[in-house]
Amino acid sequence: MTLRSIGLSAVTLLAYGTIGCTDSPSPAAKGGSHFATTSGGCNVVSGFPIPAEGQPTSRTSLGSRVEDGKDGASVDCRVVSSGEGFAFDGNVQSGSRAFTVIANVGPAETGGFEGTGTVWHTDPNSPALSSDDGACTVTVLPNQDIAPGRVWGNFHCDTVSANNQPGVACSAEGSFVFENCAQ
Repeated sequence: MTLRSIGLSAVTLLAYGTIGCTDSPSPAAKGGSHFATTSGGCNVVSGFPIPAEGQPTSRTSLGSRVEDGKDGASVDCRVVSSGEGFAFDGNVQSGSRAFTVIANVGPAETGGFEGTGTVWHTDPNSPALSSDDGACTVTVLPNQDIAPGRVWGNFHCDTVSANNQPGVACSAEGSFVFENCAQ
């Protein structure tokens, strides 16, 4: 075997080795939420957790989560650094229930993070409810978590409106968690 054929064999082996190596796939996004009306005339049964079974996400518990692509669930989320805080959006859907949050938060005086955001919630047993853009207070308490790619937080909306029922409104609050998000 000549020196040239040894060199070509090494290059060929290196090329095949490079083609065979790939990064492992990113873990699937996971999410959960709990949406509850707190007052007003939305005429809905209060308390809509996603997933419907298990412990709901709350201010003190991550709760159960669904995984994107598993058992018909869909989770799409993004959490990125933005100045001293974070910008994030997340959507979790399981069965016929869905929850979406879009928010920007910065450091809060009491620790954690606080900002404004928008939420939407759909459930087959109630009207679809949504807030006006940026009309909700969004918090990540000191015992909760936010970093690029993940968020566990809360929302409070003085007013959410029934999308197809003009004049129907109520207040709402709840918690959400998104993990393995784009960053």
